[in-house]
Parts: sequence; C-alpha cells; structure tokens
Amino acid sequence: MGTTFQVGAQEVAMGVNFSASCTLDCTEFPNGVPAELCSDSGDGSDGLLPYPKSSLVNTPSRDIAFRLVEGDFKEFRGVWRTQPNTAALNEKECSVLSYALYVQPQGWLPVRLIQDRIEKEVLRNLGALRDYAQAAYMKSR
Repeated sequence: MGTTFQVGAQEVAMGVNFSASCTLDCTEFPNGVPAELCSDSGDGSDGLLPYPKSSLVNTPSRDIAFRLVEGDFKEFRGVWRTQPNTAALNEKECSVLSYALYVQPQGWLPVRLIQDRIEKEVLRNLGALRDYAQAAYMKSR
C-alpha cells in the first residue's frame, strides 16, 4: 500500500496546544494479518502487531496494518480490521470494523494526556468512517 503521513493536533488545556506527527508504512492483508506478525500478548508490547480485541471469532478478516517509519513517537503500530457480520441487523449485510493500536511516546510527551486524546480521536474517526460507508452504500443502491 505504501506510506502515509498524519498529524494530530489538539488543545489540551486552556490554550495549550499539542501536536504530533508520524509517517506510517501501511500494508494490506486481504486474508487477515498472518499469526506470526501478531503479538502473543495481544497488546503489541512485544514489538509485533496488536490484536483487535473486538474482532469476531472464527470470522474471516481483511486487515490494514501500519508501523511507524518516523515521527514524534518511539513506537506506533496497529491494525484496522473489517469483518462481515450477517448476524447483526436482522441478517442484513454489514461489517464490523475493529482497531488496535500500540503507542509508546517519546519521553517528553505527556502520556496520560495523549492517551485520552488518541482514544477519543480514534472513536471520532471510526464514527466518520461508519457514516461515510453507510452514505456510500445507500447512494449505490
């Protein structure tokens, strides 16, 4: 897939702004990330990819894995996972999107502050992706 550059910026407290950027190497795995690339612990702290804990069991997946090339973090890696889910919504076609991320900030970054921000931004980004996918699906019908 290639590389992507991303920047995150937030006001963290009364006029204090925080910004971090990174370049990520992204790889698509149409049949899911191979087991040998996944973390034994599941969280990615062993240098391998974290495992999306909300994944559906015994269900095929399509994954996009990403790893830090350079940026404002010591480590930054994760997985976006999509899986079909016909059991939901009265057997209508839908997908489950899962996400796992392992981040180790530089020593100068305020860990507690950015952890909460990253979690909130991921939820906001996933909501935007859901809305876009639903709109595109409805438009194609």
